[in-house]
Parts: sequence; structure tokens; C-alpha cells
Amino acid sequence: MGRLKVESPTVRVLFYTWAGRKYSGADLIGAIPTLEDMERRRRFLLKDRSGHVLTIVEGGREFIGLDPRLPEARAWLSDRVRTVADLVGSDGVALDSAIRSPRFLNRIDDPDGCYPPKFDEMIRAITAHTPLTIFNNLSARSDQEQLLAVAPGASIERFGLNDNIARAPTFAADIRPYLNAMGTHPDKTFLVYGRASRNKTPYATYEQDWEWQRYLYCAYLLAAGPNTRWKQHAGFLTSPFGGRANGLEVYADTLHDLGPALGNYTVENGCYRRAFERGLVLVVPSESRRRTTVPIRRPM
Repeated sequence: MGRLKVESPTVRVLFYTWAGRKYSGADLIGAIPTLEDMERRRRFLLKDRSGHVLTIVEGGREFIGLDPRLPEARAWLSDRVRTVADLVGSDGVALDSAIRSPRFLNRIDDPDGCYPPKFDEMIRAITAHTPLTIFNNLSARSDQEQLLAVAPGASIERFGLNDNIARAPTFAADIRPYLNAMGTHPDKTFLVYGRASRNKTPYATYEQDWEWQRYLYCAYLLAAGPNTRWKQHAGFLTSPFGGRANGLEVYADTLHDLGPALGNYTVENGCYRRAFERGLVLVVPSESRRRTTVPIRRPM
């Protein structure tokens, strides 16, 4: 992180960890030093209805988690985050697995439904200890957006595509909700990831990959603002020139300086459009079944 600061003192650097969840017995990045010795703090851990430490199995891995309803657990995590931020010289933290209403709630005793608001308190405590806290991720879950009340920002990991769901991506379900969130919270920081599918599907052609990248990037521009950042996860993997630590290739269209937006996006004849000082962005939703004709009005 020191090298990045020397190169650009104004760049904000976050370190990555989990929001009170870790692999059982993990000793890898994301688990320590932030969550080191968490297993030994048994009284801080979530318990199932039988009083045993709750374990969640996903993708063949076993997880445990802190109980955000316990003030001591919340204080321990926020103190650990602050300690590590100071240790590595970070400007803040990126919190993975920050879910207000996780699917395992039916396995714990929570008769008053206090888990989600107490989870908010845990994120608020972390935010108070670091200049910038980004939670991962802002998703289509109905209450995830409420975390923006207690955190400066969020990542949008599956903009345009959620390949964990067995359905085709749509503009209505996978893009528009995020445009609305960014437009509703212009003061928050959003890190937006445009993704290609990571599932085992027939390999796309370069042309298909390029068109998908352009579609997602143009959709992002419909709500892009001074506090948003774009990262393209292309379908074709590239090796950075000079090695993995030498830099990352970017999608070429992101290098075009469109200047400031001249207003919010509008919808005309099924086409989303937004004017910039030096360009015009047009997006026709992927699920559109008819050809859309958009009149381009030229200045007099």
C-alpha cells in the first residue's frame, strides 16, 4: 500500500476481509490478521438452536460467523479492523459477506428479529473506526440497500449478470435496480463490476465478449457519477504486461473522456439515453424483443 501512496498520494486503498465470517480454521488472506483467533472466542460466535457453533457450508467450504447481536462481538471486530488498517496503512476496509438477512436465520433463535438491525450496528461500528468502509455486495436482496445508511459505500459485484441464478440476465432484474440505487445515493461510493459468466458455458467469441463489455459499460454510464468507479471483468483473461503486479488492462471505451453528465438518464421509445458534455450514451435493454428507433436531435 505504501508503494501506491508514493505513486499517487490521493488514491484510497482498502484492505479486504470478511464481515465477521471466516473459513473454519482458516489461516489465509481474508481470515487473518483481522479475524485471527476467532474460533477461540466461542462466546462471540453464532450458535444454532441447539447451542452448538453454527457452521455454514458453501461451495464445499465450512464457515463460522460472529454473532452481531453481542456488543462484545461487535466491539472485537471493529477493534480488529482498526488495528489492521493501522498496521498496513490502509484508508479503510472492504467487507465481504456483509449480508443483513442471511439464509441461515431460520437456524438460529431470533424471535424478535433483531439480527438485521444488530448487523447494521456492527457495520456502523466498523465505519466509525475507518475513514472508508465498503461492503460487498449491494445485491438484489430486498434489504441490502439499508446498509448504505451505516456505510459510506458498496460494491456491486454482479452488475448485469448473476451467474449464481439459473436464468438469463435481464436489464430489469440485473441492471436497473443498481442504477436506481446509485441515483438515490449520489453521496455514497460505489464500485461497479461488470462480469462475464464464470459458469462452464460454451466459450464466447471475441466479438461477443466485446459487445457484452460495451453493453454493460454503457449501462453503467447511465448512472455513473463522481463517486462511482468501474471495473470490467471480461470473459477473456489477459496477462498484464510485465507480470501480475505491473498493472491491469482496461476496457478501451473507459478511456474516452465524455466529460460531465448533462443530467440524469431518460427513456424514450424503449431506449435509455444520457447526454454527456462530449458524448451521448444509448442503451437498449438486452431483453428488448423489438427494434427500437431513437431520433437523434442535433443542436441547431
